[in-house]
Amino acid sequence: MRNETEVRAYLRQQLDKDFELHEEVCVRHSLFKRRRLRLDLLAIPMDPRLSDIALAFETKPDREWDIPLWSEALKQASDYVLATVEPDLKAHAGKRVMAVFVYPSPLEGLADA
Repeated sequence: MRNETEVRAYLRQQLDKDFELHEEVCVRHSLFKRRRLRLDLLAIPMDPRLSDIALAFETKPDREWDIPLWSEALKQASDYVLATVEPDLKAHAGKRVMAVFVYPSPLEGLADA
């Protein structure tokens, strides 16, 4: 079983040739402007045609998923959708997060079941 740091390192390794990656990025909630959040991994495509897009990943340790854990992860990830990158990350400040993915997916193990 991998912890969250190991999961994130593996994900970075898989994405780093196609995305500019930043960990622990502060963003501002899209509706509740006073709410500042910190997402696990921000991914900006290296393809210049897609450079306006910001994606995010909510990483979790390997675990046995149940409905409450899955619901909590989805709720956390949904808070980041359309959030705005804070000025702390100058190169991408103001970009909006267009999609958020939970990794690893609790569905990964179902294919083997």
